[in-house]
This record gives sequence, structure tokens and C-alpha cells, in this order.
Amino acid sequence: MAILPLANLQIWVTPLWIFSLGVTIAVVLLLAVYGLVWLVSRPTAERMAVSFNEGILLNIGYVLLALVVVFVLGIPMAPTKQVLESFQRLPHVDNNLTKTIEAPANTEDHPVTAFKFRAEELQSYHFTSDQDVRIAVEPDQAYADSIVVLGGEPDGYLWTPGSKSLRRFVGDVNEFYVTNPGDAPAKVTMTFNTDVRVPQVHNLPAIVLSVLAIFAVYFAVQWLLPAVSNISVATAKEAIGQPMFLLFLLVGAAALVAYIVIPYNTFGEDVKILKDSGLTTIMMLAIIFAMWTASTSVADEIEGKTAITLLSKPISRRQFILGKFYGILWPVLLIFV
Repeated sequence: MAILPLANLQIWVTPLWIFSLGVTIAVVLLLAVYGLVWLVSRPTAERMAVSFNEGILLNIGYVLLALVVVFVLGIPMAPTKQVLESFQRLPHVDNNLTKTIEAPANTEDHPVTAFKFRAEELQSYHFTSDQDVRIAVEPDQAYADSIVVLGGEPDGYLWTPGSKSLRRFVGDVNEFYVTNPGDAPAKVTMTFNTDVRVPQVHNLPAIVLSVLAIFAVYFAVQWLLPAVSNISVATAKEAIGQPMFLLFLLVGAAALVAYIVIPYNTFGEDVKILKDSGLTTIMMLAIIFAMWTASTSVADEIEGKTAITLLSKPISRRQFILGKFYGILWPVLLIFV
């Protein structure tokens, strides 16, 4: 048995490719902003380039570059058409669209036009009614091929992708039909849950904004608090240069790969457990590294008397401590990245 399901390569590559797509969009925007700054103020652009090359952003840039390469190489095997279509369909899907319609008494094929959706985007639908009714996708099918909803049943009729019954709806649905054979009007409550075919596109804006926020925070602190920024850059470089940082990265990467092949008794929640295990491992490694670095960095500065030299300059103790702990956050962020 193959360790990695190569037959389903597209399935497990698609989320990584979409993440790389978000990173690529952010990189393009960052380059556009840098180009605009270079046109407006070349000295400012040169200072930004120096800050990028000397600070922690260079390491983050390597990661972003690797993801851009993943995006480019993954284009031939990625479902680009489906991703683009899903992104365009985002405004048209709804996680919980509920409406109540009234079907007149002794009426066959009463049209319902309040819902418009694509059948392949259906995640579930639920019908309840106070009278016995039949719901058909096509006219003249009420007593041949229809959904029977019993009146007064609180559970009603529920369809999900895992249910044994057929989805019935196909293609673009603009209307369907309710038949009420009873002598009283029926109030039918309908709930449709729809989502795009590639749900990972929901995360694209968050990915782009996260990358932009990292660069925005870095340059904002550098311009507003230059003393704190200088100390944080030195602290981050020192932390990344430690063997412990590389060891934690290797341990985390090995664990994430191992979680793919480790069997779980999860009752069908394998993906959820895989995500939870990976995120917990990264968080634990980041916490341990942050505690270890924080406990040794300031102490080493005091023992080496470099802290005294810094504090003798126009740098306050508050700036020194803030710079140290702010600098520790960047390697922690790099572990998550």
C-alpha cells in the first residue's frame, strides 16, 4: 500500500496550492507597493530594502518564495478552473438560507421560486411542514418521483451528502414544486445549505491579509519605534542562529509528515484530528522555544554586560525589554509559517 495516495494527488495538493495562491497574491501586492514607493521616494525604498535584507523578513521571504514556487509548479495539476469558478460563486452561496412558503390546499405543483442554487453546491437541505406535502424537482412528478414530507414531524426530511437518499436536484435550480393534497393550506419551512465546490477559497482573503499584516507591522514598528526595532532584529537573528531553532523545525516537520501515516481511531474525523495534531505540535514547539529563548536571552545580555552598554545609550529599560520580547516573537512566527 502506498504511503501517500498518489492516485488522489489533486485532493491533498489543492489546499496547499490555494494557500500558495493567497501567498502569491500577497507577494504581488507587496512588490507593487514597493514599486510605488520606489517611484515616489527612492531613498525610502532603499531603506526598506536594507531593512528587508537585514531583518527577520528575509527568512520569511524565503518561505514566501518557496510557496510562490509551489504555486507555479502546481498549476498543471491544480483545479484552476474550479478554484476560479468557486471564487466567483462566493457571493451566491449561503450556509443557512431558510424560508417558509405556503402551499394552497388541494394544489398540485405549486411553484417555489424563492431559492436559486446549483445542485453540486448543496451541502444539505431540510424540509418541515404542518401538513403532508410532496416536493418534486420537475412538474407532474408529485406522485412519481418526489420527496414526501410528513406533517407535524419535527425532524421533517433531511438530506446530506452522507445520507442514503438521492439528492434529486440537478444542475442550476431556479424553481421546484410543492404538492399539497390536503384540505388546509400547508406552511412548509425550507432550509438550504450551499457552499462552493472548492471551499478552501474562503481562506484566500485571510491569507493575503495575514501576509500583508506581517510586513505592515514590521515596517510600522521600525519607523515608529526604531530603538525597539533594532533590539528586536538583533534578538531575532540570535534566536534563529541557535541550533535549538533548527532542531525544533526538523522535529516539527518530521511530526507533521508522520501524522499522515499514523493510524487514528477517529470515527471518520481523520482530517480533523490530523489538523488538530499538527497545530498542537507547532504550538507546543513554539511555546517551548519562546520560553527557552526568553529565559536565556536577557540573562546572557546581563552576564555579558552588553545590556549595560545598551542601557548606557539613549535606550530605556522598557525599550530594551520590549525589543527583546518583540524579537522573540518573530522566530515563533517563523515556526508557524
